Amino acid sequence: MSNRLPYFRCIFIKGFIISSLIAFFVPLKAQTKTYKESYTTYENVDENSGFERTLYYVKKLLIEKIGVFIQNTVEISKSDINDEIKDVFIQNTTVIAAGITRTDIVEQKWDLVNRSYYILAEITINDADVQERALEIAQDKNRINELAEVQKKYDEATAQAEILKQQLAAVKSEREKESILQHYNQTIGNLSANEWFNKGYRSLETKDYTNAVIYYQKAIELNPGLVPAYNNIGLAYRKLGNSAEALRYYQKAAELAPNNPAVYSNLGAVYCASKNFGNAIKCFSKTISLEPANPENYINMGLAYAQSNDNETAIIYYKKALKLKPNNAEAFNHIGFSYKKQNNYDSAIQYYKRAISINPNYFQAYFNLGIAYIKKSNINYAIDNLTKAVKLNPADAECDYHLASCYFEKKNIPKAIEFYSRAVIIKTDYEEAYFNLGVAYLELGDCNKALQNYNKAASINEHDADVYFNMGIAYNRIDRYQEAITAFEKTLQINQYYSDAIVSMALTYSKMNNEEKTIELLQKAARLNNKSAQQMLKDNGLEW
Repeated sequence: MSNRLPYFRCIFIKGFIISSLIAFFVPLKAQTKTYKESYTTYENVDENSGFERTLYYVKKLLIEKIGVFIQNTVEISKSDINDEIKDVFIQNTTVIAAGITRTDIVEQKWDLVNRSYYILAEITINDADVQERALEIAQDKNRINELAEVQKKYDEATAQAEILKQQLAAVKSEREKESILQHYNQTIGNLSANEWFNKGYRSLETKDYTNAVIYYQKAIELNPGLVPAYNNIGLAYRKLGNSAEALRYYQKAAELAPNNPAVYSNLGAVYCASKNFGNAIKCFSKTISLEPANPENYINMGLAYAQSNDNETAIIYYKKALKLKPNNAEAFNHIGFSYKKQNNYDSAIQYYKRAISINPNYFQAYFNLGIAYIKKSNINYAIDNLTKAVKLNPADAECDYHLASCYFEKKNIPKAIEFYSRAVIIKTDYEEAYFNLGVAYLELGDCNKALQNYNKAASINEHDADVYFNMGIAYNRIDRYQEAITAFEKTLQINQYYSDAIVSMALTYSKMNNEEKTIELLQKAARLNNKSAQQMLKDNGLEW
């Protein structure tokens, strides 16, 4: 009697991933630059307002310098940036510069006698890093608008503070003076709120979400009407996995800015994440009504329908996005994915290829194309496209996993082991990859390494019956029969109807010359309609 071949599990379906467009540019040789500026304000009302006023002006000087640098950088590599992005970039260089840099105070001094405040400040940048981050922002209209809105409020608050300061100097009545001073202090608070917002923004950029929440909350305390702070604190909470708080802050932002499409876009994303697709679709409908010429709004609507398994409607909205932007690689990729969900792999392949023709470095499209070819049983084409995807994104564990599975299918076991091993390095709790590594080593006859990987898979998911079944197979092959029986018993504790485990345990007892137990277990498996057990009993003239 022969043992059953080891169970091999390979999952070829990857979750729906929203990909973003990639900007192309010629990176400069990285250099670090430090810009310094100083400024002094006079006739300040008090030390706090002096600090805020002076910081505003010294930052303005520094940001203007960084803006000039960014413009020059774009000009150097302008052939590698599409015209639309380049125009947005050039028109908003100071806004972008404010969003991606940090001003450090080197020296500050308050002169109580002359009521003057002096600040020497600096900004240190890595030029290649600034170029890359600035280009990322230039592609995101919502982020540009958000930064521009905050900067506008900052400028308005400073101008208002100057007017109020002059009024304070001219007013005679103490009552009027008190009223103006109260207004003045509130305006200075708004200036301070902008600083806290910028700290929150930089924390968000560096993925320090906990501090981003703290900084944005401080900005809101100082300026309860600062809509971008509510919006971004919602994003920070989303990244921290707190959807309830994210929803609360997005809803507040919507109350304060009912005509802001970015707010409804974020609300829709939260509703999608919680599978509340009805509300998500309402939010994306609002963004479309507010901003009908923005193709991203139609893509978001398509994603909401796709995630609710209405792929036909999703495709309609993706195609609307293409009417507005015919070379939108992301829309072609999503159409392909929706066709794949409908098992229309030929159409899916066609649209993935269109996405790649527009953006030859589109990792997600190559990945999806590889999966589609797997579904078509064209493993060679699958390997070609997944290999390209791995080169574009070496840190994607699932891409390595599926490429390994293709190599296993082609009986190239060493290559399969190579890519499964890469997958578990990237994603250390990847149970499926550990499981398949075990299978691959078992194919090579290395039962000890197979067992190492099965044990790792079991430590990640102790309720996976297949893992223990394969452990039993591996122990059996190296004549560790009692451990094999223990593994099969564990399989049956998880799934008492796992008839192949019963048969394999019977065969193990057969090797141990325990005929009575062998027959007992084969009869049990046969009663569960296991054909192998029934045939073995029949061959030996036994009933069940």
